[in-house]
Amino acid sequence: MATLQGEGVGVTQAAAQELVHDISIYDAQAHMGSAALDCVLTEKSFICQKEGIALTCMADGSMLRFVADEDVYAPFSLLIDAGCAAASTFPAKDAKALSLTTRRQGSLAAIHLMGSCTPEADMALQEAAGQLSTLIKRYGGTATAAAEGSSFSIDILFPLEQS
Repeated sequence: MATLQGEGVGVTQAAAQELVHDISIYDAQAHMGSAALDCVLTEKSFICQKEGIALTCMADGSMLRFVADEDVYAPFSLLIDAGCAAASTFPAKDAKALSLTTRRQGSLAAIHLMGSCTPEADMALQEAAGQLSTLIKRYGGTATAAAEGSSFSIDILFPLEQS
């Protein structure tokens, strides 16, 4: 069995690195059950990676099926952007991380983002929560943000469509 670094394979080091990069892009694509959510999570995971921020996600995108794609993309994009901005306040030598979860809580969709930050991020997080509330208002949702010590959380709740 030949490997990319084996003799006689004929693949340059640059070509091998490009192939590994292309595979990592494929592996980084999110598959959460919502095309819009998959799109924003894939895009934001690359941005987080560039910024040195570890983004982990566990999401049930299928519960968002009644939400228009643009109404999924915009709040999740703003949510993760706010998280990245907060995590970026953390000193570079320390671990920067974001963790996103979405799940059903009874008849509500619960979206929770938490991460590392400094106290200076609190005002920007509150502003982001206000913008998120405006975006999800048409679905009867709310958004709150809190920073305490070296971590923050942003929570969004909105009722799931009744069958």
